Amino acid sequence: MAVSKESREAQRGVSASQRDGRSGAAEQGSSGLSRFAAWLTPAYVVGLTLVLLGERVLIASELGRLIATGLGVLLVLGVSALRFVPALGSTQAQGPTQAQGSGGLGGAGVARLLQGLSLLGVVALGVYFATTEPGRELLGLARGTLSEREQSLAVLQVAWVSLMVLAVVPLVFAELALRPMRAAPRVEGRRVTLAATAGLSLSAALVYCSLFVYAAGASDVKLDFSYFKTSAPSESTRRIAESLTEPVRVVAFFPDVNEVRGEVKGYLDELAKASPHFQVEIHDRLLAPGLARELRVTQDGVIVLTRGTVTEVLRLGTELRPAARKLKTLDRDLQERLLKVVRKRRVAYLTVGHGELGEKPLTGAQSAETAEWRGATILKKQLEAQNYLVKNLGLGDGLGSQVPEDATLVLVLGPTEPFAAEELASLRAYAERGGKLFIAVDPDVVSTGVAVTADGPAGGPGSPADGAAPPGSSADGPAGVAPADGTAAPGSSADEVPGSAASPGSAAPGQAAPPAGSAAPADVANPGAAGARGAAGLAELVGVSLSPGVLANDSPAKHLRLRYNDSDRALLPTNEFSSHASVSTLGRNAARVAVVVRGAGSLVQVPGAPTHVDFAVRSRSGTFADLNGNFSFDSGEERKVFNLAAAVTQKASTPAAKPDEPEVGKPLTDPSLPQDMRAFVLADADALSDFVMGKAPSNQLLFVDVVRWLGGEESFAGEATSEEDVPIEHTKDGDTLWFYSTILGAPLLVLGLGLWLGRRRSPPRRAARARSGGDGGARRTQAEARRPEQKKGSAADGVASDGASEDSAADEPAQGTDEAPRSADETKPGEEP
Repeated sequence: MAVSKESREAQRGVSASQRDGRSGAAEQGSSGLSRFAAWLTPAYVVGLTLVLLGERVLIASELGRLIATGLGVLLVLGVSALRFVPALGSTQAQGPTQAQGSGGLGGAGVARLLQGLSLLGVVALGVYFATTEPGRELLGLARGTLSEREQSLAVLQVAWVSLMVLAVVPLVFAELALRPMRAAPRVEGRRVTLAATAGLSLSAALVYCSLFVYAAGASDVKLDFSYFKTSAPSESTRRIAESLTEPVRVVAFFPDVNEVRGEVKGYLDELAKASPHFQVEIHDRLLAPGLARELRVTQDGVIVLTRGTVTEVLRLGTELRPAARKLKTLDRDLQERLLKVVRKRRVAYLTVGHGELGEKPLTGAQSAETAEWRGATILKKQLEAQNYLVKNLGLGDGLGSQVPEDATLVLVLGPTEPFAAEELASLRAYAERGGKLFIAVDPDVVSTGVAVTADGPAGGPGSPADGAAPPGSSADGPAGVAPADGTAAPGSSADEVPGSAASPGSAAPGQAAPPAGSAAPADVANPGAAGARGAAGLAELVGVSLSPGVLANDSPAKHLRLRYNDSDRALLPTNEFSSHASVSTLGRNAARVAVVVRGAGSLVQVPGAPTHVDFAVRSRSGTFADLNGNFSFDSGEERKVFNLAAAVTQKASTPAAKPDEPEVGKPLTDPSLPQDMRAFVLADADALSDFVMGKAPSNQLLFVDVVRWLGGEESFAGEATSEEDVPIEHTKDGDTLWFYSTILGAPLLVLGLGLWLGRRRSPPRRAARARSGGDGGARRTQAEARRPEQKKGSAADGVASDGASEDSAADEPAQGTDEAPRSADETKPGEEP
C-alpha cells in the first residue's frame, strides 16, 4: 500500500511538472502578444486623430489632407482587422484557464466586446464618407432639391458623430480597465464590462444632450433658465398698445450682430402683436444715417417712440453686461415713455399746508418717531411714471378760492391739521364739476401717548394750546387769509360750512367737537383728534364718514411684527378686495398679494348722500376698532370686517367750463377724462408713505391702479413686469440670530443627532454581548465537541494514512478560544452536554 501510494505521488509530480512547463512556455509565448495587443486601442485613437486632422485642419493642403486621412483610415482598418486574429484578438492566450467574472465576460467575451466597438468606429467613418462630396456623388445624395440635400446631409452628420462617440468612449474605458490585467493569469471580465458600460452610458448621455440642443436650436421655442432675464411685455403694457388709435412708431438702433438687439427685438415683436398701430423697426444706425439724423440719434442702443411731433427716447446700450440692469426693467421703462406718447401730460395737485405726506416732519418729540412714515417720494415717482406733472396746491396756489382748471387730479394725503372752510368749499366745488379726488386720512397721526379728554386734546401736534385758536385759524379767519365774502372765520360756528355737520376746528379751546358724521363718546381717547376732525370733513365731501377708533387685530396670523410689542396689532395686512375697477389687479391676485395699513380707521357711507360708494378694500375678520388706544380688545368694542377704502362716483352737477382762449402753457380740459365725479378715500395715509410702499409693493400697485381709475384709464390696470432683483435686507437682530444659530445651534444639532443615534444602537449591542456569553458559549462547546468526531471520520476514509491527523485533531485547540477543546463530559453547569 505504501509503495503504490508513493508511485502515484511520483506520477502526479511528473504530470504537474509537465503542466507547469507547458504553462510557462505558453505564458512566455503570450506575454509578447499581450504587450502588442495593449497598443491596439492607442493606435486606433491615433488613426481617428489623423482623420480629424486631415479633414478639419489640413483641408487647405490637398496633399497633406490625403496623407493624413489615408494614414488614419489605414490605421483604423488595420487595428480592427488585427482584433480578429486569434492570437491577438483574445485578451490572453490561456484558453480554458481564463475565468469569467461574476456577471461579466470571460477572455473571449472581452475580445468580442473590443471587436464590436472597433467595427462601430469603422461604420462611423463610412457614414462620414457619405457626407463628403465624393461620397454624396457615389451614393447619389447630390441629386434632388436643395432642401432634400440639406436634410440628408444633416441626418448623416448627426449619425456619424453619434456613432463615433458611442464607439470610442466605451472602447477607451474598456482598455483602461483591461490594461492592468493583461499580464495576470485571469481576466476580471466583470470589471471590463462595467467600465465599457459606464463609457457607453456617458457617451449616450452626451449624444442625447447634443441632439436635444440641436433640435431646440432648430425650433421656434425659447426657454430662458439663465440668471439674467429680460422683462416680458406685461398685461398693462399690452392694453396700452391695444388702445392705440393712431400709429406709434418704435425705432430701435442696434448693430446687426448684437446680444442686446436680440433681447429688445423679442420684447418689441411680442408687443407689436397686440396692435397694428404699434409699428416696430430695427435698424443699424450706420446703415440708416438719414433716419438716425431725422430722429437725432447719435449712438447705438437707443429706442425711439414717436407719434406726430411727440418723441420719447429710451437708452439701453449695446453691451449686455451694462445693459442687463435696464433690460430687467424694460417693460416698466417703455410703458412710462409709451404713456407720454399716447396722451398729453396731465397735472396732479398735492395739497400742502396741513402737514400732509411729503411735507416737513412733525415737530417736537414726534419728529423722530414719524419722519420715516411721512415721506412721499415713491408716490410722486409713480405719478410721474403715469405721465403726470406733480404740483403743490396750498392757500397761496388758489386752494382757498378755486382749484386750478388744469387739475386732472387732486390728492389730499394724510393732513395733520384741519382744512379751512374756504378750502373745503373749493374742493367741494371741484368735485361737483366732475373733479377727481384722492383722499387719504390718517387717524393715528398723533402718538398714542397723547390723550384726548372731554375738554379737548391734551397737547401734541394738531391740538390747540390753552387759550389758543385751532391751527390754521385765528380770531379773524384763516392764517394769512381774510374771508372775502364776509363769512365768519372758520371754527366760529357749525353752520359756516354748508352741508357739514361740524366745521373742522370749530371747537373752541377747552371744548371737544366729535368728528362729523360720528357719535364718538366725549370721554374716549382719540389719537390725532384735530387731524381726525379735519379728515372727517374731507371724507364727507364725497359722502363718506370716518368712524372713531384705530383698527387693530390681536391674532398673530393677522398682523405684522415691526416693534414686537402690542402696537404691532395696528399693522394689518389685508387681501380682501371687491370687484371694483380700482382694485381689479389686486382682486385677481388676492391669493399672493396684500395691502398693508398701519393705524387705519374705518369708513361708512353717509345716509342720504347722492354718491355711489363701493368699499373696495376691507379688513380681515376678527378686526376691532380700538377706542382707548391700548391695542387690546375690551368691552364695548366689536370684532367684525371694517371698510378701509371707498371708491365714490357721482354725476357732475356743474361741468367744467372750457376757456375760449386758454393761456399759453395752460392746456384745455382733457376730453378723455370721464365727466362724472370720481373719488377714492383711503382710511390710512401711512399706507402711501415711503416706508410702507417701499416694503409692500402691493401698496404701489394699489395707488397706480386707483390713479388710473380716477383718470379714466382703468383698462390700463395691471402691474408692469420687472425682473429686477429683490434686495435682501439684514437687521441687527436677524444677523445676531443667524450668527448664534450657525456657531452654536448647528454643532449642537449634530451632536444631539449623534447621541440619539448612538443611544438607539447601543441596546442591540448589549443584547448581542449577552447572547454571546450565554447560549452562544453553549453552541461553541457543542461544535467543539463534534469537531474531533468529524476528523476521525475523515481519517478513516483514507485522508490520513498513519493516524497522525487523529492525534493532531485531538491536540489542536479550538479556533477562537484560548483553551483546548473539552469533551462532552466536561461541560460547565447549565450547559447541555
